[in-house]
Amino acid sequence: MPYGRRSYRKKSFRKRRTLAPKSIKRRTSARSQSKQILSLSRRVRSIAKTSYEFITTSYQRDTLPIGNLTGSTVTPYICPLPFAPCDPFGTSPVPLAQRFSDNRVVASQQFMTKKPIFGSSVAARNCGTVHHMGGTLKYQFVTDEPSLTKISVFLIRPKKLTADELTADRTLKNRDGSGSGADGSGAVIYPDIDFHVHSEGGFVGNAGTNFGGMINTKFWDVLYRREIALGSPDGNNIAGNVTGSNTNPANNALIASGTIKLPAGGKMMNVGALTQLTSLDPPVPGPTPAFETQFIDQDNAKSCYLVCLLNDAVVDLETVKMGFVVLDRYKCPV
Repeated sequence: MPYGRRSYRKKSFRKRRTLAPKSIKRRTSARSQSKQILSLSRRVRSIAKTSYEFITTSYQRDTLPIGNLTGSTVTPYICPLPFAPCDPFGTSPVPLAQRFSDNRVVASQQFMTKKPIFGSSVAARNCGTVHHMGGTLKYQFVTDEPSLTKISVFLIRPKKLTADELTADRTLKNRDGSGSGADGSGAVIYPDIDFHVHSEGGFVGNAGTNFGGMINTKFWDVLYRREIALGSPDGNNIAGNVTGSNTNPANNALIASGTIKLPAGGKMMNVGALTQLTSLDPPVPGPTPAFETQFIDQDNAKSCYLVCLLNDAVVDLETVKMGFVVLDRYKCPV
């Protein structure tokens, strides 16, 4: 172009209608493939997605004494809190699969069983795996002792490293010698080994007031603790001249109530041979509902126990009583 005046073309800011072939292959193809991958992924997820149904079970301890039924030396109250379903629908062929007990085995309630609440489908009841999502324990202590009573309440779980050894040595899943209790009724923990508490006279018993209870955290995980004081020293007859001493109806000198959150137990399966074999001749494997698993089947390292350290013996007919209700929540693939 010769020197001199130059003409400048006005630039257009409109988007180009066509793209270079390389640009088409590089950009459009990559973008379209990405969209296809995302679309296919969504379709696969929707097809393979597992639906879940939630089932809630409940069990309770009546308001009964937690002190020793006989003798003058008080031993800790221990109650297992199974995360296993414990056959709430009553379909297991295993004898007594539903039952578990505390270590008091009061005659009016020698064992506890779980029951389903709020409804459930047949598919959820017969599923092969269940996930325990956690639970809630609501408790209440009531006293008719005019003297001062101290109760140390704990939710404990054996350390993972020694869970199997502790479960066997402390007979946490065994039955007591009387034969009336179910699994868990033989549980025991030892003073100055598993727990320590102040006691008048230098020994753990009913001499004086026990207080300052603590659990050995080398052996046990402590998930909850509370120290409760009950009774009115100014009275000598609980029915005649003792009051609650304050206006709170749930927590006062005669009543103590509270809530404990229970940890999740995780996934469970049923592998029991007796629950799988049918009555055909010869027997053939049948369905394996995970809801038929029982307390003794669950993982020792995830098993929780409610422990109460107290100085109450029921031989004097003046007792400390405790009642509780437990709700467990399960997630079932359907």
